[in-house]
Amino acid sequence: YLNTLNYHLVLPLTTSGYIASSSQRLRLDSVYTNDNVYQPPYRFYYNPLTVDKYNYGQDHWGFYNGVLNHQNGYNFTRLIPAAGFGGVLTQNAIPSNIVPSQALGLNRDCDSANMQAMILNQVVYPTGGSSVYTYEPHKSVMVPTVPVTGGGLRIKEIKNYSNGYLAGTTAYSYSGGK
Repeated sequence: YLNTLNYHLVLPLTTSGYIASSSQRLRLDSVYTNDNVYQPPYRFYYNPLTVDKYNYGQDHWGFYNGVLNHQNGYNFTRLIPAAGFGGVLTQNAIPSNIVPSQALGLNRDCDSANMQAMILNQVVYPTGGSSVYTYEPHKSVMVPTVPVTGGGLRIKEIKNYSNGYLAGTTAYSYSGGK
């Protein structure tokens, strides 16, 4: 049975406090189980890159991409990319008299390093063993042959450790997209 959850969130734990702490996220840090015998907790570790929750630097799928899409102020139109994949200036898709270029963001392309902000990296088990996760961006092909990187992260590899020594590695490969 579950006994205790430990989490991290800036206090005060109120709606206004959470909204005001723009760089903090609710994060599960550990789980203690209750089976009438004390055991160390399950512990969870995350990628330390923390992004302001109101940041417009995001790819087409909402993952952080490190791009300053909010120049000249925060505005939803900043999420319309000017360049990169799907960029309106790149493809001459929207005339500048309809959406002026100063209203556009820079781009919404995927960045495989930045999109891993705050993602779970490691679980340490009560036994002392652990699992370390490596991720990669999803890859697919648009009709007919345009490669697309993005659409989220997927597990690339899991390394399992026992007593500090590598006990096994599982590598994942995906078909269909790539």
